[in-house]
Amino acid sequence: MPLISGTIPSLINGVSQQPATLRLPTQGEKQENGLSHIARGLEKRPCTEHVTEVAGVTSNDSDDVFIHTIRRSEDEAYALIVKGGSTNGTNGATSDVNAEAKLIDLTGYATGTAGSEVYIRGNDTSENITGSHSSISLTCTANATTDVITSSGHKLANGDIIKFSTSNALPAGLSTTQSYYVINTNVSAGTFKVSTESGGSAVDITGTGTGVHKFTSFPDVQTYLNNFGSNEVFKPNKLSATTIADFTFLLNKTQLVKQSTTTTEDRDYESLVYFKVGDYGADYKITIKEFNVDSDGVMDNDSLRNTTVFHHQTPDNKVKSISGSGSSPNNESLNNQQAVVVSNIAYELFYGGTQHRTLKCKLVGGDPAQVKVDGTQTLYTSATANTSKTGDSVYDGAVGVLNHGLYNPASDSNSYVGGLHAFNNATGSGDKGEFFTVSNASGGDLTGSESIIHIKNSKYPFTVEVTDGKGDSYMRAINGHDEVAQFGYLPGSKVPSGFIAKVSGDRSSGQDDYYVKWMDGVWKECAQPVYPGGTANHSHATLTRGARTTIDNTTMPVQLYKNFGTVDGVANQIYFVLNTVDWGIREKGDTNTNPFPSFANYAGDTPLYTINDIFFHRNRLGFISDENVILSEVGSYFNFFHTTVLSVLDTAVIDVAVSNNQVAILKSAIPFQESLILFSDLQQFKLTSDQFLTPTSVTVDVATNFETSTDAKPVAAGKTIFFPFQRGAYSGIREYFIDVASETNDANEISAHVPEYIEGVVKKLAVSSNEEVLLISSSTNRKELYVYKYYYNDKEKLQSSWSKWTFDADLIDVAFVGSIAFMLFRRGDGSNDKVYLEKLNLSVDSAIAVEDDKIGIRLDRRVKLTNEDLLADSTPTPSSAWKANQALTAVATTANQSGSGAGRTFSITTDANGQPTVFTTALGTGYVAGNVVRLTDPGSTNNTADVTIANPLPYTDVDWDKITDSSVKVDGSNKFGSKIPIKGLDTGGTFFPRVGQTFTIGGKAGETFEVLEAEVPDATQPTKVTISITPSIAKESALADNTVLTFKERVVEYIIETGEKVKGATTALLEANVASYLVKGTDLSQQRGNTQPVIYAGIPYDFKYQFSQQFVKNNDNSINSGRLQIRNFEISYDKTGFFEVTVSPEPHDALYRDITTSEFTGVIVGTSLLGNKTLETGVYRVPVYVNSKDVKITVSSDSWYPLALQSADWEAMQVLRNQRI
Repeated sequence: MPLISGTIPSLINGVSQQPATLRLPTQGEKQENGLSHIARGLEKRPCTEHVTEVAGVTSNDSDDVFIHTIRRSEDEAYALIVKGGSTNGTNGATSDVNAEAKLIDLTGYATGTAGSEVYIRGNDTSENITGSHSSISLTCTANATTDVITSSGHKLANGDIIKFSTSNALPAGLSTTQSYYVINTNVSAGTFKVSTESGGSAVDITGTGTGVHKFTSFPDVQTYLNNFGSNEVFKPNKLSATTIADFTFLLNKTQLVKQSTTTTEDRDYESLVYFKVGDYGADYKITIKEFNVDSDGVMDNDSLRNTTVFHHQTPDNKVKSISGSGSSPNNESLNNQQAVVVSNIAYELFYGGTQHRTLKCKLVGGDPAQVKVDGTQTLYTSATANTSKTGDSVYDGAVGVLNHGLYNPASDSNSYVGGLHAFNNATGSGDKGEFFTVSNASGGDLTGSESIIHIKNSKYPFTVEVTDGKGDSYMRAINGHDEVAQFGYLPGSKVPSGFIAKVSGDRSSGQDDYYVKWMDGVWKECAQPVYPGGTANHSHATLTRGARTTIDNTTMPVQLYKNFGTVDGVANQIYFVLNTVDWGIREKGDTNTNPFPSFANYAGDTPLYTINDIFFHRNRLGFISDENVILSEVGSYFNFFHTTVLSVLDTAVIDVAVSNNQVAILKSAIPFQESLILFSDLQQFKLTSDQFLTPTSVTVDVATNFETSTDAKPVAAGKTIFFPFQRGAYSGIREYFIDVASETNDANEISAHVPEYIEGVVKKLAVSSNEEVLLISSSTNRKELYVYKYYYNDKEKLQSSWSKWTFDADLIDVAFVGSIAFMLFRRGDGSNDKVYLEKLNLSVDSAIAVEDDKIGIRLDRRVKLTNEDLLADSTPTPSSAWKANQALTAVATTANQSGSGAGRTFSITTDANGQPTVFTTALGTGYVAGNVVRLTDPGSTNNTADVTIANPLPYTDVDWDKITDSSVKVDGSNKFGSKIPIKGLDTGGTFFPRVGQTFTIGGKAGETFEVLEAEVPDATQPTKVTISITPSIAKESALADNTVLTFKERVVEYIIETGEKVKGATTALLEANVASYLVKGTDLSQQRGNTQPVIYAGIPYDFKYQFSQQFVKNNDNSINSGRLQIRNFEISYDKTGFFEVTVSPEPHDALYRDITTSEFTGVIVGTSLLGNKTLETGVYRVPVYVNSKDVKITVSSDSWYPLALQSADWEAMQVLRNQRI
């Protein structure tokens, strides 16, 4: 049997589910709570650090809170935490449950303290912000007579949303389940009213109620964040968010997008008659056809309501000479030129021949000017404007005409007597002019200088037709509600302000029509107006729907942005605003030329689509909906309408559908390099363009064809995109990339060697490109995270490591900011559990456990405790302010102090603001959290105030240590490994103890405990026997009678900065020891110059790594024949404090060797003081002496000390049945 050896060069490639013969040497069987680092080796993962309890947010399951991180810089980052609500009739709710939104300051940039909550308001305000951070809650009273609610200092604005609560009964008319809108607010008076609708009428309050009434104001986003579909519950994957500069957009993926009922301006049916040319002997005829509408309100071209004609014939071009009288007679030549001036023709038609502006003559001196025309003398004086007489007379020189023309020359029966002026003033019911208005451009009667007549109808559609008997080019009718053939037909001056005309392009298509409006003396492009009824082929309802201009912002993503103002009386402080967005308005065109974005499409009156994702790409805000990608106007992120329909601008909105031979509902969009990668259930698409992304250059092509699980959004990191897929009861992960050399797209499966590792459905992916790590949470075990660690050297992947991390609580959500993973955990008894935010830093650990090595203490939920944490947050108020840095006398009051320290005195020192913060004398064994201490100024014994001693742990869901002495006794006749009857368990039955098995102790329902040790009271036997039993092998020795099995929960450990554990036989003693150390430290900590002693507290967690079965290989091929007897393992470690190596032979029975465990204690033995020694680096040898195929070798550590494994070597004897050639 030759002695041979093998090498495992590193342990950085995680686990593999391939047969051991096919695995890489660097892959193992199991890896839990490890981090495979390309430089540092296999480490115990960094711990989570407590950031804050998310106050006011509760969780009923592990999938009802959403987190999005906002990173503005290295120094400024926030976590937006949202719990979706429900409205009556949705999500199975019978009443309104408002959504909750919290913003946590992760770096302390805004609040000065990392983990503090930042104020969120529902609107911009220069008022002082007070109250709770995400809402304002104040007391109020109601007046049943005036409906006025009074609350001093409320700071509410009209439109704010509030809800009421009460200690007894609200005033009649108000409800605790109803959300109200604020109206008639008067901040200075502290009053307001409420309405059930935005801007609606005030609620009628008919009583004052009883008890204390309060209201809470919320950002105006409740409807959007409460509605997640009928009978559905909120899930984090129903929200999506993206941050652009200072704006974060929050998307509800289940909300159908609606169009607002706001429409373009209302216009009467209207036309213009535009007189262009005057001519002799022309028949100027205006025909108005007024139409009926059918039952649907559609204009009926075959059903004329009225036809009205206005007809004027201009005179001929005769000329007549006349002579005047007197000493200097005038010789004048009269003609009809003034009768064919276009303004005079318009005047004749307007007044229907009853007034003739063209016949007025100028007076000469005081004598009447007389004109003889065709034997009739017409006298003009200053007193009589139009008097005729017979006889010859003289003409003194006037401006006139021979003939003004003739109104209604053909005596048409449809001609309207009195002309358009009479038509305009018709008042009788049934009169043809009943609903018409006729005027000049200014809205008044014609004065003789206008060449345009404006005709309107307030109820019925009509058309105006014009003829002139000479080719019909002398005047033009422009029907605003119809269309004009070309823009050049429109008049260029004296048009009624606001008149809108539709200019048609190709009459076979409406795609090139546009609308213009007369404004400020020019025609400007505008949107289709709304008319009183229908038009040809369109009902009024259709027209109104087509004239909608805006998207309903209560169904669109909401915005969160940073602002500055007075907060709690301090000016220029940061707060955030969470409210709806004023999305762009359609100001040009109609539904054909400038349609709503596809995500707001309707079928009749029913909205069709939701928005499935939101993103930012190439200076455009983007959405995906159904099969479409919609990108905003460049730089105008809120505008999804064209700014002109006359041409397609490069900056215009892009709305394009993916082209494919099957339905492809898009679920996610990831900006990637210069393109946009779109994910559907079965395919991936690539949106690209030329140098510039424009509506005419954009293309969408199929990139790859891989199934995708759409519960989790894909994430991009560097040159790849990770996305999940489903494989039966398990999930896998693919890595999308672009091969630059071949210009092809592909997506390799990176989980191929662990096909049954990720259980259930992937719920969330989070990636850090800094650390090259991907975190995956699944639906099966919410206390676990799957970890994928990778590393590329150019195009070669050198690391592809899978492992898992376990935690003590359900993980709700996770998100990265740089190298820090922020995690939301749910803790409690399963009903309205509390939500905690914690962080895990993959780069730098903030705690220093060992001064020389600067390696952090590994305790989950870790917090740093100092002297100042022993005082509650209450601010004492002495009768006279204490001085800064003043030593106060502190006496534990007898009424509240327990134990031997009752009445004992010690010292507390004030800070720079005169507030007590630092203990300078140890508290002693009488210390108990919650005791009241009276502080006294030694120089003024009457200047006193009380403070409360605090539990230094910032989270309250656990006691200080959770050491539970709930023990049960066993019958000594039973051996280890047999079924041991236990009294005190909830089941009252028996159990078979196994390594790591947990049980529930009577009286502590819902809490599970692990069998850690057995205490044997018989003095002849060891005082402690550690249980290490597996189901198939029993211990040889029996337990003594009345042996006590001690059950412990995973406890909170307290570790001083030197690495020593703080101990206490009871909870009270432990508390006292912790407090004592925080006050005075230890000799060693003082020698190190620590002016403020520090304790790190948290929950231990277990690291485990199981090696793969080892083989002898020949040219990378495993030799399976013969026997490989492992003699020992040598494990290389670096800067390590503790680990255990367990050698577990298989199978386990009396004929085989037992499990053996050996410890590497490094610089710690038990719980003794670490001292100044450094963590060790070296090689640890473990004896094995078992066939390689029959042994499991596992490295584990439940210590708070760091651990880093570099490599391993094994030594073995190989027995072959034959010689290989």
